[in-house]
Amino acid sequence: MAQIIVKFEGKENIIQLEKDTISLGRIPQNDVILRGENVSRRHCEIRRVLDGYTVVDLESRNGVFVNGLRVKEKKLEFGDRIAVGEMVVIFEKELPPSPATGESSGAGVPINLPVRAAEDFLIKPSKKIKLGWFLVLAAIIILVVLFRGKLNRASQSSEYSPRSDVLQQQSGNTDSVRPLLPDRLTGQLDMNLSARLERLMEEGRDFESNHEFGLAVQKYEEIIREAAGSGEGAVRPLVLKNTAQSRLQEIGLKADAELQVLRDLLKEAELTGRSELYNEVSQKTGEFSRKYQGAKWTEPAQQIAQQIQSQTGSPVWLEQQESMRLLNLAAGYRQEKKLDLARMLYEKIITDYPKTEAAAQARPSLEEMK
Repeated sequence: MAQIIVKFEGKENIIQLEKDTISLGRIPQNDVILRGENVSRRHCEIRRVLDGYTVVDLESRNGVFVNGLRVKEKKLEFGDRIAVGEMVVIFEKELPPSPATGESSGAGVPINLPVRAAEDFLIKPSKKIKLGWFLVLAAIIILVVLFRGKLNRASQSSEYSPRSDVLQQQSGNTDSVRPLLPDRLTGQLDMNLSARLERLMEEGRDFESNHEFGLAVQKYEEIIREAAGSGEGAVRPLVLKNTAQSRLQEIGLKADAELQVLRDLLKEAELTGRSELYNEVSQKTGEFSRKYQGAKWTEPAQQIAQQIQSQTGSPVWLEQQESMRLLNLAAGYRQEKKLDLARMLYEKIITDYPKTEAAAQARPSLEEMK
């Protein structure tokens, strides 16, 4: 039977290859547990084949090296040195026990290392796990599932209660909760979060297509808040967060452009005093406020609406209205060939309302009639 000798920082331990497949990696589910920064969760396997043993890389982050060369799969020869992260694993033939001592002789004599003396080098014990540990693990899984269900109900009960806020309210700090969960359960939480963020993204896009940009903004902002509570390795929540930020930026540019149009129309209405322009500005301002309801851009729209209300009852506005009425009346007399009446109205507009838009139009008309 073959064996492997695991070496790290001058210490070594011998593992007999009693199984057809021996897994090496960082998580407890492996046959040989190797704690190290460069060791993957499931790093590699040593498999028994017809004519010996092979080492197989399980798509680890830093790879597997045999005698200094990186390999995906390689048949092992006695004496081969396998580098797994910071660890060195030597593949050797099991030595016969010494007649004098009854122990293996030569290189690779087992060394009994206390577990706590080597935090980064743990060999999975061959003893069966006691029933008590299974009960503890089952209790942890049940608690996490119940906690997740409560979290989902809290998130759904309020549109503005992101997952990270709920976690902070229940535990005080999300950073202190997540590291206590097993890797698989943490991944499940991130998958559930991704599904919720996908739903929020779909709702936001539906609101956009219906020109309800204020509601879309609320959905995108909720995505950004909740994605901040995801794990460091959660890729999909980060992608959705970036997409939401991009959509918010595009909506902001659109809202700023529409506000500028409203301001330009208001300025033109102030200069001309034309009631139809004021009506147009008032109508478009109302439409803008409905589209962006609840978003920050409704505040400048409300200011424009207040300016319209204050100006439409002012003396300047009344002069503009009266002068335009007389100008339209003079144009009608001119078409009916009542030139004297038309000339009289043009002169009245120029004399009584010299600073109005109607006066600016009456002057060239009066010159044409002379």
